[in-house]
Amino acid sequence: MSKTIKEINEAIKSLHPKEGQVSDGYHTFDELYDFRRAYNAALVNTHVYPCIKSHRHSDGELCFGGGWFIVQMNLPTGQISNHYEDKYWGEFDCKEQECAEPWDGHTESDVLARLTELNQNSYRMPLSQRLTDEERERVRKLYIDANDKLKICLNAINYNQIAELDNECKKGINMGLILALKYIFGKELFGEGEG
Repeated sequence: MSKTIKEINEAIKSLHPKEGQVSDGYHTFDELYDFRRAYNAALVNTHVYPCIKSHRHSDGELCFGGGWFIVQMNLPTGQISNHYEDKYWGEFDCKEQECAEPWDGHTESDVLARLTELNQNSYRMPLSQRLTDEERERVRKLYIDANDKLKICLNAINYNQIAELDNECKKGINMGLILALKYIFGKELFGEGEG
């Protein structure tokens, strides 16, 4: 007589606290949760998308009464979040906040759909469109600063005022930075063609 999924799930719950050792024959639940946490931390630690961590939900309540924290990431496809035990806090290199951002109501299915859409579409967008507003502004400031320094260098050379240059190397570094920024971010940020 075969058991129903509900009966199997009840049997697994009755194993508490060792239910994480249940396996599909390849991986235990504990291993799969560890993989999920490590993959999520790897994405967070790329610093590509805005992310925060907090011991409190947006209403100020401690996550699950304490001992846990939430990690929230705002992807171009929507918000995703996961909870982890405090012992994993250091694995997530992102902004710490007193309270989490308001939850947008996403479900597990929404998170999977948002990640799947991100994987299918994000790298088809130009790099400049994958930046947050804050990152885009930082790139613009780098470009303006490098361009200003290059103009000073070129003016000094034009007027034979080489002594005003800190060193010849600065010119090359700034020129390289300007060209790299133009090549990577081109049209959207600087009004010129990408690549």
